[in-house]
Parts: sequence; C-alpha cells; structure tokens
Amino acid sequence: MESISIEHSADWRFLLPISQESKCLLVGRDLEDVAQLFTQLGFSAQVVGFSALQEKSQSALVNFDFALLPFGFSSAMAVEALTQISKTLRPGGQLLLGFSNLYNLRPTRPTETLPFSPAQIRKALSAAGYAEATFYAALPNLQLTEYIFPVNRQAAAFALDRRYQHKIPVGAKSWRALFAVAPYLLNFFPAYFVTAKLP
Repeated sequence: MESISIEHSADWRFLLPISQESKCLLVGRDLEDVAQLFTQLGFSAQVVGFSALQEKSQSALVNFDFALLPFGFSSAMAVEALTQISKTLRPGGQLLLGFSNLYNLRPTRPTETLPFSPAQIRKALSAAGYAEATFYAALPNLQLTEYIFPVNRQAAAFALDRRYQHKIPVGAKSWRALFAVAPYLLNFFPAYFVTAKLP
C-alpha cells in the first residue's frame, strides 16, 4: 500500500502488504485511534489489549493476516508473548513489532515501551517460530517517526544526512564520511520496526 502520513509521521503500514481484504489484529494499549485510521481507509482492524489476548478464547482470535504491535511491549508484557500472538496468525501470517532500543546512543524521555536490543528481538522471534525477520530503523522514535529505513549501510547514511544535516559537523558532512560511519550505528538507532513471517 502507499505510505500515508499520520500526523506528519512516517507511516509504518507501508512495511506490510496490507490490503482491504486483510484481517489485522492490533495488539496493545491506546490503539483505538490507529484502528480508526484503518477503518477510514477501508481496512479491517480489531484491537485487543495484552491482558485480553490471554483471556480471549483462541477460537475468537485466529486466522489473522497481520498482527501489529507498532509501539512495542508495555511494562506489563514480556517478549514471550510473541508465541501467544503467533497463534492468532494464519500460516504465512506476518507480524509487525516496534521497539525502543536498549542501546540507544541518544536516550530520549522515558516511555512506557520496554526497550530491547535488536539481537534480543531477533532471538525471541526465532524462538517463537517466526522467520524472515527484516529490521527497519525509526527516527527519532516510534510515536512520531519522521524516517523509516532498512537497517543497511546505504539507507542509514542517507537518513542520517537528511535527518541531521543541520547538526552534523561540516567536515563530517560528506556522503563518503557518512557512508563510512553508518555500519557502526546500525545497532544503536533509537527505535526499530521489525517484520517477521510465520512459515
């Protein structure tokens, strides 16, 4: 689908092939506004809280095409819930998870989102049975994302040049300099989105 601006933020929905026929499950707190945006675009989206996910009958929450946790886990929820969420997806269904980085080089104001490292999330996804995990960096944070880009050297250098062009010292502002330093920053961005697929 096309990237659509949400309150002047980059739209994480373009990371998934969501269509009007897709059945989407939004998992987390305070996602009613996000669900309303889905509805306005003609998409089907059901919201369920973390605690309700455990309580609801499995027969009521099955065969979803996408499970979406754009703002990560709250302090009351552990990564082990990825296994529970996988049970709501059809075979081949996809997960989108946002998370704050445990190793953020520029810590921002505290949020209710539990921080994890990309390595921790990759391990948890594998243990829960997901495959084909693809990571995307999010700047400056999950709530008001201005840039979403693949975690690779070229994309990182491009995003750093655009996002921090007025803050980068003149001597380090060449594309060559940014391209050289980008690999060392790939695991230290403030936040990430990751998409993963069930076999």
